Amino acid sequence: MAAFLTRGLDLPDDHTTEFIDDEQSVFEGDIERLAAAGITRGCNPPANTRFCPDQPVTRGEMAAFLTRALPLTVPQAIPAGVRLERTDTRANGRGTVLT
Repeated sequence: MAAFLTRGLDLPDDHTTEFIDDEQSVFEGDIERLAAAGITRGCNPPANTRFCPDQPVTRGEMAAFLTRALPLTVPQAIPAGVRLERTDTRANGRGTVLT
């Protein structure tokens, strides 16, 4: 997860943030870049001294990473009764996200 986000977002090298549990990870640099960009905050609040690189990422955690990483805006709700055309994939996706 750290590697594809770091590469996909083209984050700069920044190893100023230190988690105490990522030194043995091949993704240590990627993890530190995500932290420096504010995309990850750690897995043990409130201290957030650990990243927990060996734990699976939940859907909720991935949603939080993407929300912090991407310039997302909250879409306006689609009024009840409005029929969406199948070719309008953006509107179809927006309706799915809002449910």
